[in-house]
Amino acid sequence: MKADAATRDIPVFVVTAKAQNIDKVLGLHIAKVDDYIAKPFSPQELMDSVEKIFSQQVQ
Repeated sequence: MKADAATRDIPVFVVTAKAQNIDKVLGLHIAKVDDYIAKPFSPQELMDSVEKIFSQQVQ
């Protein structure tokens, strides 16, 4: 998605059970996702992530 100009600006969140640091690095830096959230997570963590990403896009 991030390589395609038509979808590049769509926020991508990964929600996964893979919680090791290498998985997060691969997601954030290789796949270029906007945030990587490992399960288990709280509803507040998810909301914080969404708010952070959308506030960065407005700037």
